[in-house]
Amino acid sequence: MNNAFALVFGVLWGALAAFVNSRIAVRAFEKKDAVAAKKARRIQMLVDIAALAVIILLKNVLPFSYEFALVSAIISLSVLTIVFLFVMGNKK
Repeated sequence: MNNAFALVFGVLWGALAAFVNSRIAVRAFEKKDAVAAKKARRIQMLVDIAALAVIILLKNVLPFSYEFALVSAIISLSVLTIVFLFVMGNKK
């Protein structure tokens, strides 16, 4: 049961980071500037690193297996960033 909580936590945490990444990308694409796109990509990488670092740093505090949370966050972050960008890109 603890592994299920870890998976849910990881998916939700990855989804939050993916949403932040998508908002950053959409704002950069609206500017239609190559420099803004490069800055946005750097900020997205920092968001990815920070989201995963939080799980690693809290591994002793989390009441479940941090490995499951980390892997599910990585998968969620990767997949949902693409999905959110696709959805947000088609709205305009």
